[in-house]
Amino acid sequence: MRNLKKVLALVLALVMAMSLMVTAGATSLGDYKDSASVSPEYATAVDVATQLGILEGVGNNTYAPQGNLTRAQLATITYRIATGDVTDVYTDNFAGGAAASFTDTPADAWYAGYVGYAADAGYLKGVGEGLYKPNSTLTGYQTLAALLRVIGYNQPGQFTGPDWTVQVAQIATETGILNGLKNVDLNGPITREATALLIYNALFSDIVSYTPAFGYQNDKKADDLATDVFGIVTDKAGETDSIDVWGRPGTVWKNAKGEQVVIIAHEALASYTVETKNCDIYADTDLKAGTELAVCTNGAADGTYTVKNTGTYGAQGRLTEVYADRVVNIDTYLAEVTAINAEKVDSRGHVTAKASIEADVYMSAASESATSLKYYETADVVVGDMVLVTVAKGEIQSMEVAKAAMGQLTKVAGAARTVTDIQQVQGISNEAVTVNHTATLEPSMTVGLKYIYYYDQYGNVIGAANLAKQYAVLDSLYRTTTAGTSVANGDVVFFDASEDVDAAIARVDHDGAPAFGTDKQYNTEYYYTVYSYAEEDGAYLLSDADFNTAFHGEYQAGSVYMMVQGGVAEAKADASNLGVKTLQLSNSTQILLQSSLSPDGTFTSYVGYKDLPSFECLNVQYIDENNDGYIDYLYACGVELTARTVFVYDVTPISTEVTGYPELALATVKALELQNGELEETTFTVLYAGDEYSDETAVTPNHVIDRIGLYEIVESEYGYYYAVEDYEYVGVDSITNDGLRAEIEGRFEALDNAVFAKYEGSWTKGVVSDAEATDLNGESYVYLQRDDDGNVVAVYDIWVKLGVKFAEGTPADAEITSVPALYMGKTMKAPIEIEIPAYYDLDKVEAADAMGPNDLVTGDFTRSGTDKHNEKSALEITTSKALFGDVVITLKADPKHDNTNLVTMNDPANTRNIYVVVDNTNHKVTVKGLLPTVNVGDLMQLIDTECEYAQPVKLYDNTTATPKETGLIDFVNDYIIVTAENGNTQKYTLELKL
Repeated sequence: MRNLKKVLALVLALVMAMSLMVTAGATSLGDYKDSASVSPEYATAVDVATQLGILEGVGNNTYAPQGNLTRAQLATITYRIATGDVTDVYTDNFAGGAAASFTDTPADAWYAGYVGYAADAGYLKGVGEGLYKPNSTLTGYQTLAALLRVIGYNQPGQFTGPDWTVQVAQIATETGILNGLKNVDLNGPITREATALLIYNALFSDIVSYTPAFGYQNDKKADDLATDVFGIVTDKAGETDSIDVWGRPGTVWKNAKGEQVVIIAHEALASYTVETKNCDIYADTDLKAGTELAVCTNGAADGTYTVKNTGTYGAQGRLTEVYADRVVNIDTYLAEVTAINAEKVDSRGHVTAKASIEADVYMSAASESATSLKYYETADVVVGDMVLVTVAKGEIQSMEVAKAAMGQLTKVAGAARTVTDIQQVQGISNEAVTVNHTATLEPSMTVGLKYIYYYDQYGNVIGAANLAKQYAVLDSLYRTTTAGTSVANGDVVFFDASEDVDAAIARVDHDGAPAFGTDKQYNTEYYYTVYSYAEEDGAYLLSDADFNTAFHGEYQAGSVYMMVQGGVAEAKADASNLGVKTLQLSNSTQILLQSSLSPDGTFTSYVGYKDLPSFECLNVQYIDENNDGYIDYLYACGVELTARTVFVYDVTPISTEVTGYPELALATVKALELQNGELEETTFTVLYAGDEYSDETAVTPNHVIDRIGLYEIVESEYGYYYAVEDYEYVGVDSITNDGLRAEIEGRFEALDNAVFAKYEGSWTKGVVSDAEATDLNGESYVYLQRDDDGNVVAVYDIWVKLGVKFAEGTPADAEITSVPALYMGKTMKAPIEIEIPAYYDLDKVEAADAMGPNDLVTGDFTRSGTDKHNEKSALEITTSKALFGDVVITLKADPKHDNTNLVTMNDPANTRNIYVVVDNTNHKVTVKGLLPTVNVGDLMQLIDTECEYAQPVKLYDNTTATPKETGLIDFVNDYIIVTAENGNTQKYTLELKL
């Protein structure tokens, strides 16, 4: 199978504090969340086996280094290490053969191809009694035996007999496969990390061949698995080389073209993100004083660094990594996203321009001088976002949104209150801060005023921006009169959520608002509105700001909600005709949310959309000051919406009530909810299907749950719920015998920590019972519930019952006598039995897909039994296809059953200058022509040609009442009888017209 060689170009993904990224071609050890639990002596071997794709993780982004190796996993390893087919292109070719001989290895199991190959090749054997036991653990000796067979120690009888483990140990020691293995009992189960070491050693062990004369010797036509299967030409020690754009060192294995096939990153001796004393670097690294190290800064050669005890090195916010032979410096810069470009292709499908994100990067001392660069990876950003980037080779290498917050400048270096150099900033909102040495973007800043500050991944200030306008809302307003003098006071709330309480109000210009009085509670016309403000003699002059309004009106729960996702806020009116207004936000948008009603409301400030919750709103107001399509300021008043996930197993409400304004019918629905790892009964409320109860308007609510399933329910504190169905059921391809791992639509999922439940019923109502993972199989359809990390926490196995029915118009005496239990997505386990009446045939059987397109057609059904005329027929209907909808059986009446009419065709037939005219109303046959006489044969030929019929038609002599087959027609006494198969008859009289 070495013709399946495949060279893998794999690059290690280095994980840094801000996810500094290189192009990753394969999974490496660092990608697993439990990588730190790998024993240090096995780390390199695990990394090599992982990068080559030989021994992967167990799902859920874990490697499980101390987990025991299973027999199915060993089959996978032997297949991949022998063929190089680490992407499993050819495994289906081996799912039969030897694998089929094991009763516990079905052809559709995920491991069937691996087991089939390994068994066919003689690398692995069963355990007896026709069993392979794929999920059983392996001993170290069994694993060694399989690896030794792969490198050539595979003669019949090898590693058999009572002392087979001694043979294995001897050869494994001679080949060096046991090198580095410590404190492992090879008679017991072997761990996955120890197995990785055996794989690592086996890769570089000489391939042998066998001759009777000389026994096992090095194969002259082969080298080792690393070279012959994976194309690696570097020896086992590898070589040190730069492994990324930053110049970091690593041990690499290369192919004949010099390409890096495997990369093991070197660990830095020390890392710093601030300016550091050289004496500390000297002490931390244990390098000798005077040692010269090459320096690479932002991907470019940058002289040398000498280890010494005096002076300092590095800078605030610069990542400095010191290695045994070099120093690597990586800076972070602030940038603004200016464009997001889609990939472009020509008419032949060739890529003419790669997808990219363009950004203005602030790299120079002058803030107005930004460098436009491109990033050729994806990032969760929108145009206008301020982002942190790293730059090398003239391109952006990494990008993430910069954290932004409003703050008051409270301390600067030097005597001046106003500074023009951001490096002078020392305190914000009375907290000490540090500034990234690359920070250049800033306004002229004055102590005591507020600005937006951007922070790097280390917590340093890296940029600042002005609060462009002075906007605020009123949280209270009232008049007081002293000695005949009336004054106005109020609580003014700013966009950073700070307040000026009981401030003097000089004037409030608010269109359409009445005069305000002494009681705060009755001045609500002035609240929930954004004002521009100025200060004059210690008092505020407030005037309506030029804000757009998504919604503004009398408060009513459920009237408007604002959903925020991916930088887009949708202010959507529900139970109204206001429609949807989409607001594009950036991470510089200044947001003020009011979550309780004025006066004395509660306010929260946000900069950017990343942490912005969804709201049910009284009003939403916003402004795009520079008309770039992105909102600069957004104010919303309402209550926060929260989400919960429930499984609805009965769509019929258990109660309905009228409440709210306007009066809407609210339905309470039962469901299951995952609480503390258990599924518990719960209820929730949705707007009910039907008209609302107001006499003034007629509104049909649109939040209706009309079928069972997994739902996300968005809830406000007022008890109104918005049902958002965002879960679809999925098919299960295969599952391990222990139920810990399943392949679902081509993706392997870890299920060991999930709760299982089985639903059985219709698409509108059913029952839920406890279930186990092992209940799943290739015919299962499930809803998957995940946590915030993407892990499966609940599996709902759905068994939707299907029915069998006759098509409309079927005669009443047709009967379905036996129906097996039919479920959506599953095959029939027994036939459908029917009885059909006499004179009817089975026309077709179909299964319509209630949930979407389905390839099941009439031809996929088979039947046994024969339609019998004149008596009931018993039939059985079967199919090997999975069903996705009710089975519909269509019968057709035999044309001779009840048809007693002669149907005239369009073109009159003519025989010997005569033709016939059939009158079905009066049941008469008229013969027209030039002949005064007509014989029986000519008349019957004309009727046969002229009319469509399948039933018997005969001419009778009235005098004898017997069929007349020859002679001349007696138009007075002769007549025609049409007889249907059910015995019905119709008499036709005869008439001659010359």
